[in-house]
Amino acid sequence: MDSLEEALEEFKRKLDDYERTFRHPDRKRFDRSGLYALSPETTVPTEKHWDEEWPNSNRAGIYVIFGNSRVLYVGKARKLGRRLACYFQYEFPRAGNKCRIIHDGCWKEKPLYVATVAVPDDSKFEAASLEEYLIEKLHPCDNTLGRLPDAVSP
Repeated sequence: MDSLEEALEEFKRKLDDYERTFRHPDRKRFDRSGLYALSPETTVPTEKHWDEEWPNSNRAGIYVIFGNSRVLYVGKARKLGRRLACYFQYEFPRAGNKCRIIHDGCWKEKPLYVATVAVPDDSKFEAASLEEYLIEKLHPCDNTLGRLPDAVSP
């Protein structure tokens, strides 16, 4: 992918494909957030930004972490806000509402944005299958668990 906009559109298309293919049409649609900026210096317009509550904070679902031009990571959580707080925290003292990225050196690219998708309360189990589906379709560079090394990939 060449840009964040392309990565975001691909994510939305894959999410639509999942809902159309694997969910009954009478089921309530997933609650999708807009982009959440992890830094006040980001240039893409977002729905929310750092220092506001995480989107779908108290819900179960999946989260997608974006860098400048691609999807970095897809994960699932019982409580999205609690899980995201494991990755991103305020700098103390709050110097300009800066976000501190936990395990900063572990990312292939600096995390800049987050989007969340909350699953219905009566089907929290869907978060696991949605996470696996999006990992398979989007190939996030920092989801490495279960991948074969490049040298032995088919």
